[in-house]
Amino acid sequence: MASYLYISGDLERGSLCEHIGNEMDNLFQDKKCRGIKLALSNMLLLPRDGFPEQLKVAYRLCNDVAKNEFAMLSTVISVTDLYAAGVPLNQTAEATKGAYQLLRTRNQQYLLFLVRPFYQMALNLLGVEVSTAAQSESSISHASSSADGSGHRRPYVLQGSVIANEEQEILYLKQTKNLKAEFAFYLCQAMLCMYLHRFALCREAIEKCYDLPTAEVMVMTPLFVQWCFLDAMSAICCLWEQSESIVTKDIAKMKKKYADIAQQCLARLEVYSRSSPQLVESKVLIIRAELQALSGNIDGAMDLFKNAMEHAEGYDVTSDRAFACERAGLALRACHREDEALDYLEDCMSFYREYGALVKVNHVKGNVIPGWDQNNTI
Repeated sequence: MASYLYISGDLERGSLCEHIGNEMDNLFQDKKCRGIKLALSNMLLLPRDGFPEQLKVAYRLCNDVAKNEFAMLSTVISVTDLYAAGVPLNQTAEATKGAYQLLRTRNQQYLLFLVRPFYQMALNLLGVEVSTAAQSESSISHASSSADGSGHRRPYVLQGSVIANEEQEILYLKQTKNLKAEFAFYLCQAMLCMYLHRFALCREAIEKCYDLPTAEVMVMTPLFVQWCFLDAMSAICCLWEQSESIVTKDIAKMKKKYADIAQQCLARLEVYSRSSPQLVESKVLIIRAELQALSGNIDGAMDLFKNAMEHAEGYDVTSDRAFACERAGLALRACHREDEALDYLEDCMSFYREYGALVKVNHVKGNVIPGWDQNNTI
């Protein structure tokens, strides 16, 4: 509840709720309750200083009291946090595969489906072919049928412009009422589509999350931060696409809708950044920069993009550094400052290569820069 109130911007009631929770904790000092509380608090709150150590303590305590489901919950959080922290993709893919194996061994089907989209997303960004990826998964499952026994081939989040086996995957998740895994599936789909400039598909995935009960997915706070960022960025990209459109009543209404979404998401992320600036502040700066660029203040936007890149570099959030650099280049291109833009786009390829997103490197090299003379949106 405290997390929900903080996200909603109600800091006063959120603080009161957190205080009540701490008072309740004082009443239950036994090992069992401490282990459960630590595991759940890692799910409810953003990573703070010392978060990895808290996670290890939670895992150990949960194992001590034979609370297998909470220990596995901590394992899932440790994996999803790697993506939020921008850890290089080869490391995140390996860690995710290990978590998948562990969850499958412990028969944690509910959590297993939550981890799977992240592994698939990492493979896509690393540039692993679908057929190779299927072989890679064969060590932890049968390629012809899923671990849950539903019989369909393991889906991959993105194959070209098609979301592979999405209907089968989502149908199973709905049947099992696994809302968190459904949320994770759409989130990973949106992240891939944003990277590959499929903004309409990204927006579609983001809006599918609107239909999920907020209270159920709110406990996935680190993932919700990423979703909130993509909600803002997909809206901003839609605004860029409409910036050259003839203004009609419908276009004006749509632009207002997207502008409101971006501002609302920015306000939420600013609240998050107060407790976890290391992971959130660069995203806040990117959104502010985009809004400045849209308003025509390109110099102000560039200052904010540079701040975002410096912040991300300071905390080794390589993914945000690369993304900020790319968006800065595209904003400059929209203002016809081609030489400066090209410098940023070349730099962003180096940062994406450092992150391990070889598919993105090839996308910038093969799709963004060659379209220099075209009237492409950003």
